Amino acid sequence: NQKVGKSSLAVNTAIAQRNTGVKVIYACLTGQDEQVHDILRAQGALEYTTIVVPKDSMDQVRGETTENFGMEGEIAARQIVAASTAVSMGEHIRQKGGDALVILDDLRGHQDMWRFICESLLDASGGVNVFQGADDSAMRQYYSGLFQRVGKFNNAKGAGSLSMMMILETVPPPEPSKQTFVLEDFEREDMINEQTKARIRVLMERGVTITREVLQKLDIPPPGTRTVETLAQIQDIDALISLSDGHITIDEKAFKNGRKPAIDPSNSLTRVGIGSGPVQGQAFAPVILKVAPRMRLDMAQMVQDKDEVLGEELSNRIAAWEGVLSQPVGEVRSLAEIATTLYAVAKGKLDHRAKEEGVQGVRKCTSEFWNYIEKSKPEIVKEIQETQDIGQDNLDMLSKAMNDFFSNEKVEKEDSLEPLGVV
Repeated sequence: NQKVGKSSLAVNTAIAQRNTGVKVIYACLTGQDEQVHDILRAQGALEYTTIVVPKDSMDQVRGETTENFGMEGEIAARQIVAASTAVSMGEHIRQKGGDALVILDDLRGHQDMWRFICESLLDASGGVNVFQGADDSAMRQYYSGLFQRVGKFNNAKGAGSLSMMMILETVPPPEPSKQTFVLEDFEREDMINEQTKARIRVLMERGVTITREVLQKLDIPPPGTRTVETLAQIQDIDALISLSDGHITIDEKAFKNGRKPAIDPSNSLTRVGIGSGPVQGQAFAPVILKVAPRMRLDMAQMVQDKDEVLGEELSNRIAAWEGVLSQPVGEVRSLAEIATTLYAVAKGKLDHRAKEEGVQGVRKCTSEFWNYIEKSKPEIVKEIQETQDIGQDNLDMLSKAMNDFFSNEKVEKEDSLEPLGVV
């Protein structure tokens, strides 16, 4: 949604390519090109980044009129052209044997164009409602014009690669007008199927009061919130997700509570290296799996109410995770820094800081710990940066250095928490 740190995440992704040899093509489709340019320039990222913007500013486009297409259609068309240009530049880099990352910071233009085309065709032919009768495979084919350009060539073709990061805004459904509901509310709702209505009848017969909270636990949308437009957006998102290698969901509530980036781990996933066999876990650097094997389980609880749902011990651990994972705009960390600080959290070394000083205290402490490791144990840093892994000897050395650093700290019992087993 708007103002939840999407662009910050994209900018940090571009900055993170420093010293990797990756060329970044950043398509600014939201009109924030000046801000993005200034941040990237301040971080020295313009040396390897090209910024692509629509031909004219959105303000200029809004002042124009087109007879058939309309202002929104004109903006969408220019956004699509700019996005396609950025992807073509990335393909050129790959064709020459280089590695390219294309960032498209807004796909609303593609969504608007799809709806405009469908509605225009339906108006001309008198067809059925586009949101209920559109061919889903046609929508995937439409989006695949971008997605299917992604990939890596083999060595015979030059070994070039093209990766892509896209941002799609989702609009939450309207808030229900009532706190509690009666059976008639569901009976007259066309967007709720008969099976769901039958579940509601059974609950009411058993004396259960149907509230918004009950419906949320049952994953049933409240009456009046499932509209034709929200179904269209769900269809858009499903089509995109079905083509991607993974997706990140940004949580608005977490952003307002100060978590940056406000990633929702329960609704974010990767499809790379999932399953059994030798490819399992390939989405992560091996060192991360060694130093923080249960991080995802703990993070999955971050979307819940820590005070009411979780015990104090686990709440402290989650606050420690939040502190070490916090990343302001322009602050990009090396894999070695990420791995060593995650290790400290996984071993419970920062639980007491989270309890006494909160997230800010955790951030300060992890920064001091990383400075200590970087200066005193360069061999650990070197191995992680060069191999994305850590051998047992260096892991033992890291454990000893961590204990030495925190020897004057009041530390909770190490690793006393058991994984919850709930994701």
